[in-house]
Amino acid sequence: MSNRFDRRVRVAIAFDPEPSTKQAFTRTYRQRATIENLRVQFNVVKSASDDPNPASVIITNLSAEHRSLFERKPLHLTLEAGYVSGMSTLYKGDVMRAQSVRNGPDWETTVQLGSGAYLAKHARSNISLPSGAKLKDTIVLLAKDAGLKIPTNITEAKEFVEGAQTGQTLQGPSLKLFQGLVGVKGYDASMQDDNLIVVKRGRNTLDVVALVISQATGMVGSPELGAPEDDGGPPVLSVKTLLDGAYQVGAPIVVKSRGVNGNFKVQRIEYSGDTHGQAWYTMIEATPI
Repeated sequence: MSNRFDRRVRVAIAFDPEPSTKQAFTRTYRQRATIENLRVQFNVVKSASDDPNPASVIITNLSAEHRSLFERKPLHLTLEAGYVSGMSTLYKGDVMRAQSVRNGPDWETTVQLGSGAYLAKHARSNISLPSGAKLKDTIVLLAKDAGLKIPTNITEAKEFVEGAQTGQTLQGPSLKLFQGLVGVKGYDASMQDDNLIVVKRGRNTLDVVALVISQATGMVGSPELGAPEDDGGPPVLSVKTLLDGAYQVGAPIVVKSRGVNGNFKVQRIEYSGDTHGQAWYTMIEATPI
């Protein structure tokens, strides 16, 4: 565990060299700069919310050249963090706002981000569906309009391949329309980094190996079970670990502690870090499965 205290952060900034030749949600980004060995503070929140996952990154003493990068749009940012033994990607998202200001002798550049924010704002659909159209075909068209790949678990799910729809016209933001259609069938659809993730509500989880959270794997303090978010809903587990980017929204975890033990589904993740401060944690909220 000693290597966990040797912190590392990498911020990669990318831009579209020809932004006027394509729609905002189909950008092809080219990496322009990689920032390392500076003070970086960050706060990242990931959940299955319909809205883009937010993040805030503060970088101290960027060069004038790198500060000037944030004077243009569109920009995309990738945040990696971890330890000398290895880093993982905590966040990928679109730069929404950025400002550099003097704070005493230092320059502080604050960047506000949204994961899939340009897509959510700009990708739109106008689809006329004949009577008898399959729901699967509809969501495929919406995903295509948004430039997204649908996870296999959706294209094969019986809720989307059985039955037929009445004729209708769909107009509006492609991602919101997609989220609405799969939501009626009990699924949550969200942008996690640059990928569309769709998970059935309840006890269902992503098809990945469950990670163990215990004192041996970096758990901080004791996990707690709190009140349900909704009347009659499951209790909410809150557990804190040393910074670890391996967890995913919708994925299973196994908690081992003196007070709480069991299998849970991750509902929310918050990463908080400061290369020159105290914060370097992952906070997880999860429900029993």
